[in-house]
Amino acid sequence: MAVEALRFASATRPIVPPPVPVASAPVIAQEWRRRKAGIGLWERGKRRELRMRIGIEVRAEVDRRFDEACRDVRRCQDEADRWWNALNDGDPVVLAAVLSNAFAYARLPVRVAATDGRSAVLILTMPGLDVLPKKIPHVTPTGRLASKAWPATEVNAAYQRLLGGYMLATVRQAWAVGPPLRQLRIIGVRYQTAGAQVYFDVSVDRYAMDWDSNTTGAALLRTAPGGLKTSGTAGRVRPWPKDAIPEETLAMIRRSGSIELPAAQ
Repeated sequence: MAVEALRFASATRPIVPPPVPVASAPVIAQEWRRRKAGIGLWERGKRRELRMRIGIEVRAEVDRRFDEACRDVRRCQDEADRWWNALNDGDPVVLAAVLSNAFAYARLPVRVAATDGRSAVLILTMPGLDVLPKKIPHVTPTGRLASKAWPATEVNAAYQRLLGGYMLATVRQAWAVGPPLRQLRIIGVRYQTAGAQVYFDVSVDRYAMDWDSNTTGAALLRTAPGGLKTSGTAGRVRPWPKDAIPEETLAMIRRSGSIELPAAQ
């Protein structure tokens, strides 16, 4: 599946399932087998009394344990509700943890640099051009299937679409798991031996664009003020010059720490 086609489940209030009542009959039977030793078959009164006592004791213990389990469920649900309310209220610590866990689970190379409850700054580590196949399918004039090297303009256009797909997946995941989020700032970087190279720095609003469209990410990176920079007629993607990177952008990158791309599947 192409990365721009990814969809993510929206966060929902966690519900702790109720405890399952324990049937008392099997426990009563087990206790009867264990405790009837030493009472003869002819001692019907003692056997009847023992059965009655076992039934009362087992049912009381089962009820006690069920009540205790219900209290545990209520306590866990209260904790879950406190967490859910904190997330919806925009608690920065809870929101940052939820975002980080969601990106890790989705195997998106994204780090959270900052959150303030209604907005977040995310650092997206971009794949390199080498993730694209070396060649593309090709049909010869005689109709034979073959392959050929990418034309420069096509490979660069495909790479721009890929980066747009990564950014779009990042946005969708953030909107899905962060109900209070209204704005995102996404900084696209690649880490080299010399440090981080910045490729884009864009801000987006939850309600300003059609995030369901698979072309939104690539279109945004082409048109946004802090979008991708290209050079030449082939449209090769270039990192920002080091002296053109605002110090505040670099501070956000340093704050988030570096991240390795996930291994290819």
